Amino acid sequence: MAARVLVVSEDSGKQGIPTVQKLLKLAAQLAIPGLDTRLLDARPLLTGDLSLNAVRGNAWKDKRPTPERLSLVRTIANELAQGRFVVFHVDSDSTWSKRRSSENRKKFDSVMRRLVAETLMAPGARPGAFHPRSVAEATALVANLLVMHPCYSIESWLYQATSDLMARCRALHDEPSHRALIASWAADRSLLDEVERPKDEALGTCVKDRHNEALAPHFPAADVYAAEKSWHEFVERLRASTALQERLAGP
Repeated sequence: MAARVLVVSEDSGKQGIPTVQKLLKLAAQLAIPGLDTRLLDARPLLTGDLSLNAVRGNAWKDKRPTPERLSLVRTIANELAQGRFVVFHVDSDSTWSKRRSSENRKKFDSVMRRLVAETLMAPGARPGAFHPRSVAEATALVANLLVMHPCYSIESWLYQATSDLMARCRALHDEPSHRALIASWAADRSLLDEVERPKDEALGTCVKDRHNEALAPHFPAADVYAAEKSWHEFVERLRASTALQERLAGP
């Protein structure tokens, strides 16, 4: 059976969703060996959906109950209620070693997960969309909201495509310090999770986020998984999803 997945990303640029879709499929292949990724039906929010305004700039964290956030919460709850899955990309904005103090990580649980669960349990919250669920049912459904939390940011994963990154960097300039830094990342896959603001500071104005989608297919998924940091965490999150495993198990 195919698993329909709503893909949400804080990256509102043209490369944001395609990049997350590619990374999701790579992670799923590690979590479910032998997976035919054609069974993973990963779809974005529709263009013009009010929910997109709650995703941009992580506006979902706003203390005010805005119409945009309400739309996003209801959209996610509706997907889960229909037996679908949601993968939500939110950068940690912290290194792996400081992840427990990450505001984005804390608020995703205290805001998004809580609001989605409350919506699933609320009587008449979305007439015709789904019936109110019990606490146990809502908890089980919210487990299918799978968050992707790169440390520090999604570029921390994409810059792991060090051969392609090096070529793109050298095409712009021949900077010895950049060559040495990228070489160090290739030699030790655990380093990038501890680099703060990689696209803004580590390589300056060199590559930034201009090539994210192009870097994604070259991401060394198995090697970075072995480093046991934020990519490993996401793969294990997919592996631990019994519902996802069952849906993709095949006949």
